[in-house]
Amino acid sequence: MRFNRAPLFLRKKRKPRRRARGGRSRGAVLFVDSKASAVGVDPTLRFVLGLLAVVGLTALIVYGLILGGRTMGRSLFSNNLEYSMAHIETRSDGVLKSDQLLHFAQLKPGENLFGFKLSEVRDRLEKEPIIKTARVRRQLPDRLYIEVKERVPIARLGRASNRINRLLDVDGVIIGKAFDAKHLPFILGDTAAASAGLGDSIGNGRSRDALVALSIYLDQRLDRYMEIQSIIVGSPEYLDIRLQNGTRLKLPRDQIKSGLEHAVAGLAKAREVGRVIQLIDFVPSIDNPIVTYL
Repeated sequence: MRFNRAPLFLRKKRKPRRRARGGRSRGAVLFVDSKASAVGVDPTLRFVLGLLAVVGLTALIVYGLILGGRTMGRSLFSNNLEYSMAHIETRSDGVLKSDQLLHFAQLKPGENLFGFKLSEVRDRLEKEPIIKTARVRRQLPDRLYIEVKERVPIARLGRASNRINRLLDVDGVIIGKAFDAKHLPFILGDTAAASAGLGDSIGNGRSRDALVALSIYLDQRLDRYMEIQSIIVGSPEYLDIRLQNGTRLKLPRDQIKSGLEHAVAGLAKAREVGRVIQLIDFVPSIDNPIVTYL
């Protein structure tokens, strides 16, 4: 009789295979762990890397569009001979001439109409002390308009004995020097203004109230009744106004308008009776000033 299998007493007993914790064999655990460590990537890191790639690509596209737009703009406008300035029209409400405005603007006919920024031309014009505001605009294909509003001098700053004085506008901006401006009154006694230069403003110092007084004086045409020669601003309490006829007015700084109106009325009454006033002191009272006659 043949047996296909060995008898039971001749068979070797096999040792049972030990299993790792969790019910898996040690080899299987090692295989799975090594596979996970090889292909596993932090999801946050993967998101950040993807985001950086998108941002970088977007930046390149935008840069390319800007560069291409500039190149196209130069070819269509700033390098186009059809936009050469054939006409530059200037207008000023004061004394400035066309050649002076073009010099301030640093422009000349024949330049390309798009070869500069309008804002830069405007800023160059408004840097000049005499120019208060400027407006610059293009008209295609070859015309440029420049329009300026000048500062108007209303007073002189300096000493009455000096031949050359500095001119002030209503804002207190020093707009230039004057060789012949005898019709303008002086503002005297502002020691802080001595160091101010062209284009600087002294409108926030002691001269401020004097500028207010002169503005009222001009707006209400009070020059028809009295002529201001100078305003001394040394006192912090009042303005010391000297008239061409020798009369002196002391006006409180907080009642300038009413003080000027009362002064005009007092001077008119004095002329009616043929008297000359030496001093009207409004500091004690606006309604009942101290009046001294010659």
